[in-house]
Amino acid sequence: MDVETCLWEVFGDAVFDNERALPKTQWDYLVVSTIYLPHLRLCDLSKTTTRSALAVDLASLMKDDLAVPQEWGLAIQMHPSQVQAVKFKSRFTGSACLAIFDRGGIRHRLRETSLGWLNQFDPALTWLAKNKVTLV
Repeated sequence: MDVETCLWEVFGDAVFDNERALPKTQWDYLVVSTIYLPHLRLCDLSKTTTRSALAVDLASLMKDDLAVPQEWGLAIQMHPSQVQAVKFKSRFTGSACLAIFDRGGIRHRLRETSLGWLNQFDPALTWLAKNKVTLV
């Protein structure tokens, strides 16, 4: 996932709810990382064929009201197939995102590499400026 999509996924609702302002204390507390993923059993909602098989349309997954997408996420997470992740499209950028479920020891197979503090990460600072987001 690209940095811009990650930032929108983490902060998008707060940005729009707070008129393009974010708490500086929250921004200053976070670290940016990359994560190495092992092979995962996943439900790929970014594919039309998967959504068709589940009888769900993309519009319902992209709603601002998160109740419907969250219900789908919970139903997939609770399904007997025990998928380890859901791939979906960001409602902010349309880019691919991945939600990983903590099951089957997956946590111990992930490898994280820190890229540094968010408040010192150039792509994040560029995102703030580009989207006219202020820290308060």
